[in-house]
Formats: sequence, structure tokens, C-alpha cells
Amino acid sequence: MSKIIWICSKKGFSESTEEKLKTVINFITPDNITPNQPQIKVDHQIAYGILNPKSNIRYHGNSVCLGVLFGDYTNWHQPLNEFPDGSFALFRDDETYAEIISDVAGSRTVWYYHDDDLLIAATSQFAIIHYLESFEFNHDVIPWILTTGTLGPDFSWDKRIQKLPPDSSIVLEKSLWKIQIKSFPIVYQTTNKSAENIEKQLQENLDQTFLGMDLSYFRWVLPLSGGYDSRGILHILKKNKVNPIKTITWGLKESLNDHESDSYIAKNLASKLNVEHDFFSTSFSNEPVDLIFERFLRNGEGRIDHFGGYLDGFKIWKTLHENKIDIIIRGDENFGWHNVYSKSDVFTSLGIKFFPEFKNFNKIEKDLKFNQTLPTYLQKKQNESLAQWRDRLYHEYRLQCMISALGDLKLAYVEQISPLLSKNVFQQVKSHPDKIRTGKVLWKKIVKEYLPKVPFASKEAISGMESFTKSEIFVNFITKRLKENTDNPIFDKDFINELHKNLKYSNTELYYSKNYNLKDLIKKIMPNKFYSFLKEKNSVQKKMDNNILAFRIVILFSILNLFKK
Repeated sequence: MSKIIWICSKKGFSESTEEKLKTVINFITPDNITPNQPQIKVDHQIAYGILNPKSNIRYHGNSVCLGVLFGDYTNWHQPLNEFPDGSFALFRDDETYAEIISDVAGSRTVWYYHDDDLLIAATSQFAIIHYLESFEFNHDVIPWILTTGTLGPDFSWDKRIQKLPPDSSIVLEKSLWKIQIKSFPIVYQTTNKSAENIEKQLQENLDQTFLGMDLSYFRWVLPLSGGYDSRGILHILKKNKVNPIKTITWGLKESLNDHESDSYIAKNLASKLNVEHDFFSTSFSNEPVDLIFERFLRNGEGRIDHFGGYLDGFKIWKTLHENKIDIIIRGDENFGWHNVYSKSDVFTSLGIKFFPEFKNFNKIEKDLKFNQTLPTYLQKKQNESLAQWRDRLYHEYRLQCMISALGDLKLAYVEQISPLLSKNVFQQVKSHPDKIRTGKVLWKKIVKEYLPKVPFASKEAISGMESFTKSEIFVNFITKRLKENTDNPIFDKDFINELHKNLKYSNTELYYSKNYNLKDLIKKIMPNKFYSFLKEKNSVQKKMDNNILAFRIVILFSILNLFKK
């Protein structure tokens, strides 16, 4: 989506505010596009700036809605009104109240800062930092960026900035200058309906959501993979006669010749359904790797380390912007998750990792005394089944820390919506029995019944983390960055030198599928429940891949250096 900074000031704004907002927007603008003219407005108490505004944005007075609403909401702009359904970041204002709302999935992260004079809300933490003209580093992100490659639950790089939870609002009563956070809790309560009725109701809710999206005014594309989610969207669009449909996919070029890869399957499916389809290569750009990395850092704000899909230097997203594409429809969902038998399984399946799991973190943890704990609201509740906890964590942790962060990387170029995460659909899924959410059983059943029958992919088409982090060009880049930051405010020289010494590189070309190692093979042939039991009873410290760890530390250093200037 376009990115926005939206400010309410108790004292009003100075004449320099408009120019200051232009500077902020320029700071978060990608270097490889000519964006649409920014939307800047300065009123008595409200000011905002929007990067690369697209045609789907709604305006009413000082109220702004980025994204798409699923349904007709004539009073969307009025504070204290109902929370709409959709994929959006919503900013509402009148004489008495200012209100900022996140959608039910938190599909686009809203950050905020509040003091005695300002309420600043933005879809970019960098925008808030730049507007404040100061930076207060949040040390709580360090263990999370090292163990998971993300900022962890709720954290911003700046300790003054907060993250708005999903399905929540900030309400500012202007006369008192006090804010109130309102959040709707996620509760799974199993229905007594028959399996047939549950499936019928889900299909109806999906149709209602897609019929409620009026896409006729926008240019949009559907990124199509070889999996279930985007395929399900494609069939629902066809079923509801939403036309014309254009699909795209991306990956390494050689994946197009592999009949098990995302890109091959997507191309085949689009052909059989007679929809337009384009493939984009994600091979390394000819640009300097320093430049590609800086673009990755600025676009994603260092929220996630998934660099493999952007080695083309964001050429895909530049092309979509230049082709006047307003929106991509993503297949993000929460129909359920992997089978779990223990607390450890839940964490592993969701990418939640802690320092004690890794033996190469023992010295760091001891020396720096990092505090890495899961917030209380993410802990298992007494009345929750393991599967309900897993799926609530998927919504409150994985969607917020990882999926929305992946969206951030693209939002300066195109808008993005996630209809499978609509409130209408999610309310239904929360009532499903554990057995049809586990493994996404019901959703997969629905998608498998669509015709024509096309196999599902078993391999991703983009470069994996281990592949690109061991490429010679990337190791040279990491080496240079580590040497530049041998003297740093966090890690001692010996640790950085050891990290540098143990970097490994491969002279093989980037590859998109990984071979099974011994651990993978054991997991594949051993019953899940037994493997889970062994893992729970025999805790063995792992060793994090040295190159991946080095890359995450380079991200950390780069953020510190960016705001040290």
C-alpha cells in the first residue's frame, strides 16, 4: 500500500510542517522509482503525508483510509463508528476525537507515538523517527532479530514507538489529550454444526467477502504460487465472475523447468484457467549488492531478513508500479496451521525461537544479559486447546511479526489486500473444530475440489536463505560490513572477528530447493507425535547457521548507522 504518516497536534502546526512532511516522505521513498506525487495536507490540528498514493485511497476531510473495505461503509470516516471489514489502515477525525484503526488481521502494521503535544500514527516506523528528528534504540529487539530474523512481538526499533494490535483502535479525546486503546480479543469457540454446514457457511462467507470487494476502479494482479491459498483466491474470483484476472509469479529462472516448483505449477494453472500470467525472475540484479541491501533495508525497515525474494533489486515491484498497478491480492490466511503435540511444537511451527536453543549464543546471552520473553497475552490460556493456542499465536504473532513485515517490503510500490483474512471469514474460522483447522484440512478440501485438477507445488521458486547467504558476492558484502562495524556499541571485537572468520561460501549458483539433511530425513520417516516427544524430552542445543546470524547482525548494525547520522 501507499505509506502514510498522520499527525494530530494539540497546539497546531507551524508553517514549516508541510516541508517537514515532504522530507519525511522523501526519506521513505524507494530510490528506484518515480513515485506518484505525495499527498500532503496540513490543517489546524491534523497533518498527514502519503507516499506514492494510489487510486484506491479514500479521503473525507482529515480522515484517510488506505487499503480496501469489504462492503459498503458510508460512515467509514467518522470516529467511534463501527470497525469496517477489509484490508486497511484507517485514520478518522472530527472536532472531538481522532481515531486510528487496524484491520482484523493487522495486515498492515500501524505504529504510533504519543506525548503531551503529539499523536503520531504511521504505517512506517521510519517516518515517525524521521519526523521526531531523534532515535532511541530499543535493545529489546536484539535477541529477536538474532534468533528469528524479525523484531519480535510488539517491538519497534525505537523504544518510544508502539505497535497497534490487530482489530484495535487508538482513540484520542482532544480536549483531555488522553488516548484509549480498544482491542477485540481473539477467542476460539467450537461450533456444534455439522461438517457439511461448516463447509457451506465458510464458502458463503468467502463469496460474500469477494463480492464485497469492488475492484472495478483499480488495476490489480494476483500473485499466484503453486500452493493452496492463491489458487483458492483464483478460483473464487472466477466463480464470482470477477474479471479480467491477471496473475504473476516470480522465482529463479531455472525453476520454470521444474515440474514441482511454484513457478511451473502457477504458469500451468493460469494456462488451464485461461487467465493472463507473467513470470518475473528474482536472479541477482546487476546493481551493487550494497545498493540492493540498502533498498531492502529502507523498504522493509529491517523488520525481517527474507532477502531471497528481492535479489532482483525490487525490479518486480518497480515494474508493477510503472505499469500503473494499484493493488496486489495476497493469499495470506489463518485457516489453521501444522499439527502440534507440545508447547515446543507450537513455537517451532510459528518461527518463535529463544536464545537458550542455540549453543553459539551462550556467550552473547551471558555477556549482554538480553531479556527475551514472550508477552503474557501470547501465553497459553487455561481454557485453550493446544491447537487453539497455536492458531491464536499465528494471528497475534506470526501475522504481525512476519507476514505484515513481508508486506511492508512492497507497500511503497503497490497496495496489497488479503481477502482470506477478512473479518467475515476469520469469525467463521474461529468456530471451527481443531481437527479441520489443523493442517488446514477444510480449506485444502475446498481448494482440491476446484477444477481443473492441477498438482500442488512441493518446492519454492525463490532462493532459500542458505543459498544466497553463502553466495560469494553476498559473503564479500557481509565481510565488508562486519569489518566496518568491528567497533560497535553492542558486541565485542572478538565475537565479530569470530563471526567473520567462520563465514562460509559456496561457488555454486543460487538454488531454489534445498536437499534434505539428516534431521529432515528423520522427521520425514518418524511419526510426528513420537518425534515431538523425543524433542520435548531430550532438549539439544542447535547451532544457528553462521552466515544467517552474520546477516542478521548486519541488519542490526545498518539500522543503528542509519539513525546515528
